[in-house]
Amino acid sequence: MVIPKLGLKKLRMELRYNNSMQKYEIEKTSPVTGRVNIMEIEMNPNDYVRWKKGGVNIQDALPYLSADEREFLISGVSPEDWNQLYPESV
Repeated sequence: MVIPKLGLKKLRMELRYNNSMQKYEIEKTSPVTGRVNIMEIEMNPNDYVRWKKGGVNIQDALPYLSADEREFLISGVSPEDWNQLYPESV
């Protein structure tokens, strides 16, 4: 299931039936490459909606996600994009 950028209506309907962790395929356009990236993220839809509504930081609403997953939700930047932007010096 793809969670649309602002499409909370579908998630709100889902909340009536599910309050547990679910896997979602999130699609975001990379601001670095312009490509559409997809990341599978397991989260509680209640936590996602609470963050998207505002008033709570993503790290407080979704503390169980990795920093890479949270950054992807916020900006669409994937770990590969970060490596492209900031390659490790050898």
